Amino acid sequence: MVLCRQKRFPEAEALYDRAVSITEENFGRNHINLASFLNNLARLLVAQDKLTEAEPLLRRQLQIAFLYRNQNGVPYKHETAAIQGYAQIATQLGRSGEEIKAMIAGLKREAGVE
Repeated sequence: MVLCRQKRFPEAEALYDRAVSITEENFGRNHINLASFLNNLARLLVAQDKLTEAEPLLRRQLQIAFLYRNQNGVPYKHETAAIQGYAQIATQLGRSGEEIKAMIAGLKREAGVE
């Protein structure tokens, strides 16, 4: 995050991309640690006003969080913040509250939550 504060966005983005790749390679596409890296990368993109690039990362973070809940019987500790973050970006992209709720409900269904 130091690089972000220094507005060295390309360098920070490259490091987050690498962290995502390493985590996926070593732990799999649905490992809960990946959710944090996806969130950090998305926040970096939001700081650069790249909302359309950030949205799928936040959606994927939610998928992982819901899978975690299904597999462990307890919510991911940042699940509520992940939902709120996704909803905020989706709203800024012009999605309605109903569209956002439907997207989140669909992700929960896919993960076997509810």
